Amino acid sequence: MNKLILKTAAITLTVAISASLLAVCVMALFFPAVVASSSAKMGMYGVSSNFQQIAYNRRPSTERLGKLIDYAAAGKRYGMLIRYCPEMMQDSHFKQYADFRDQNKGDLVAGDYKNYLYGTYAVALFKKNREAEAIDAVKAAVDRSYPKNNAAQYLLYVALDKEDGAFLISLVEYLEGLYYYLKLEGGANVQTQEMSDLSKDVTALYEALGPSYAEIAAMWRDRI
Repeated sequence: MNKLILKTAAITLTVAISASLLAVCVMALFFPAVVASSSAKMGMYGVSSNFQQIAYNRRPSTERLGKLIDYAAAGKRYGMLIRYCPEMMQDSHFKQYADFRDQNKGDLVAGDYKNYLYGTYAVALFKKNREAEAIDAVKAAVDRSYPKNNAAQYLLYVALDKEDGAFLISLVEYLEGLYYYLKLEGGANVQTQEMSDLSKDVTALYEALGPSYAEIAAMWRDRI
């Protein structure tokens, strides 16, 4: 009797598992965007980016591409970001989409969508050892102002962790040039806070370069 009960329970469990797996397969096959969203809610961003990629490739749209980039960024899928961020930059609806994201961001979100996109792309390039291209990506977004949470800062914070001296010098040279450009060209239109933030980041880079740069780091610290 007990064996019969156990056998029946085992069959029931097997059927239930099989039905669940079938349901998952059906959802993944026919509704990949739904699976992507559900996976993201559980923090499984690597999985969600894979399914969102399927959804986007089946029926491309700016919104689906935006979600794919979000999931890939959260899941640190750098190869995917290098592939799809340029698609967003070249999308004919990019400006409208960026405006929509900026208008609907939460109060705690700093920075605009353009800087998020270019900063995320720059970090992905840096992680794949394409450092010159990473700086070029930053230059495309940060050239006439230095707003909060800009693309240069995305790259800067990652570069500081790696402590790559040659790259830090390349980055600090760009930011120094931007500082003097803004000071010369912007004049009274340049926000004091922007210049202070820029000086702070240049200081951090020189401090990361070591004691031999202590004097120049102190000079920039005085500008904060």
